[in-house]
Amino acid sequence: MTYSENLFKFNNSGQLQLFHKEEWINIRITRCFPWTKPREFLSFHDEEGLEYLFVGDISELTARDSKMITEYLDRIEFTIKVVGINSIDEDVELRRYDVRTASGDRVFYTNLEDWPEKKGNGKFVIQDLYGDFYEIPELSRLERNERKILSYLVE
Repeated sequence: MTYSENLFKFNNSGQLQLFHKEEWINIRITRCFPWTKPREFLSFHDEEGLEYLFVGDISELTARDSKMITEYLDRIEFTIKVVGINSIDEDVELRRYDVRTASGDRVFYTNLEDWPEKKGNGKFVIQDLYGDFYEIPELSRLERNERKILSYLVE
């Protein structure tokens, strides 16, 4: 399928939106398999996971939308490197991470059902509510108290 109308925009806070049934909806993009083709098989869904659009290849979109989605995907591929963990707390349906990065302290939030994913290199990756990715070093590189803070999420 090829689209002839522009479907996407960024709102004032940089959130990607899709025009659907006469309104703009905040959306996220999930890559479907195979991940070796990062600009193909994209699912566009809201924060609750309801899919609004599936695109087999971004070349099916208008040139403007294709460029916008490419920029968005490039932005979310950026991973923030965590160098230490100050605290991880749970609140009503959210988990609050207070971490140290090379750029200073940072706080981010995830849903309670989102867990750090262990990668083949022993590091962990977690995506926050805004789509930013955080890479947490392998447990052996963390201080003892930091391992204790993180351990209930990864063991």
